[in-house]
Amino acid sequence: MLTACPLRIAVLALTTLVIGAFGLSAWYDHELSRQDTETDLTELTRLMEQHTLAALQAGELQIARIRDYMGTRLPSQMGGPADQKALARITSELPLADSAWIFDADANMRASSHELPPSGLNVADRAYYTAVRDGAAKFISPLIWGRLRKGPFLAMSRRVEGQDGRFAGGVQISLQTSYFTDFYRNLSSEPGVIFAIYKDDGNLVMRSALAPGQESVAPPVKLLGLLKSKSSGTFQTVSTADGVERLYVFRRIEGHPLVVISGVPVPTIYAGWRDRTLRNGIIAACILAAFLVIAAKLADTLRREAGLRARAETLLADKDVLFQEIHHRVKNNLQIVASFLTMQGVRSRDPAVATAFEEALSRLQSMGLVHQILYEQNEASHVSMEAYLRALSMTVGQTFGADLRGIHVEVAPSEVCLPMDTAVPLALLANEALTNALKHAFPPGRGGRIRMELTEQDDKLAFTLCDDGVGMEENAKSGLGMTILSALSRQLEGSLEWVKGQGTCLVVTFPACP
Repeated sequence: MLTACPLRIAVLALTTLVIGAFGLSAWYDHELSRQDTETDLTELTRLMEQHTLAALQAGELQIARIRDYMGTRLPSQMGGPADQKALARITSELPLADSAWIFDADANMRASSHELPPSGLNVADRAYYTAVRDGAAKFISPLIWGRLRKGPFLAMSRRVEGQDGRFAGGVQISLQTSYFTDFYRNLSSEPGVIFAIYKDDGNLVMRSALAPGQESVAPPVKLLGLLKSKSSGTFQTVSTADGVERLYVFRRIEGHPLVVISGVPVPTIYAGWRDRTLRNGIIAACILAAFLVIAAKLADTLRREAGLRARAETLLADKDVLFQEIHHRVKNNLQIVASFLTMQGVRSRDPAVATAFEEALSRLQSMGLVHQILYEQNEASHVSMEAYLRALSMTVGQTFGADLRGIHVEVAPSEVCLPMDTAVPLALLANEALTNALKHAFPPGRGGRIRMELTEQDDKLAFTLCDDGVGMEENAKSGLGMTILSALSRQLEGSLEWVKGQGTCLVVTFPACP
């Protein structure tokens, strides 16, 4: 027969258990909120890194095209309507480009994609001039406020030398800030979230929520110290720009003196946790209060039980049922306390994007697939290329209606896995080659086959894409798509070859990873 003393012990034990479980689950949820935010920030920062790399590669490609157009002419020999028209045409082919400039050794602008002022323009005070003048082969500027265009821009410049090896001037291309800020808005719409690009010396290159006329926002103080020993990492500090404490994730862009950084306000991290903790606390308190009331009433009943043995048996039976219900409700409450909400993923893109950005979006999606495969494999460093190529064939095939057109895309089995720095350019190359084949190899009414294969022999890898379409015309090899394929094969330190036969066959051979 239950007496008052064991009942008090049971009440105290259950109260301690509920409070302890609630406190433990609240602490775990608090830590999980930070971990989930850090994981999401890491993925967003990786997207920023690839987005920035794509912009830099596109800018370098446009500068190379301008140098090809110049031929053997020096900057001092440039100028006139024909050069302006040519620069305007080259600039227009890169949607993220704003303008292109050619300056001589004395910092005088000689040619531009826009009309120069009658008095001319001297850029001796601009870092993109002084850097190449002082010996840098190429230079990425911090954020600059334009004197002619009256707005912020990012400049990329390359040194030009004469036949005697002396400095003769440079070529510079300006990138639109909207290309970066629009992308950052798509990454997150949460208030107070910051995305930025800095140079290693702390100069601002690009930043979300950039105020008009704002050319310089100092990086978090801890960032420059961490960059001395790490290429990526996480830290928490108070921003010197607005006084808000944020959790930051940073990544150095390999091969460039740049670092991308994203930060979310600490209160934002724990906003959902506070709501869940309050709700679960109220539920736990209500259940515990109900239990205490019931226990008090039960104790009173037990004290009046003396002399009423028959009724006591009924009360004991009722008590057993009541305790079973109490334990059931407590168990459900602990399950509620132990349940957590997953964070919302990166918002999908606006489907009504301009036609000019469709190919760029396709390339970004191809990089995104790399990361999707990593995720599905639970692997952080190496990508299964067979899985990636199959996912790419499905995605790109659906985009161009391959099944409806009678085009079958095959992927040969492969056990090759590549690290991120090799997988990303190969992914872009495969996407570009497959897109070109689906667009040009099969005219309306004609079906066929496309086969992709990645093989390894000795210390070489070979990527092959063959189709049995109408074949490629010679003048098609000079287009922008072929230029991109050539640039990506050079980035892989490989060679690109077109093999004649039925249809078109592309073979890219490059060194295998150690």
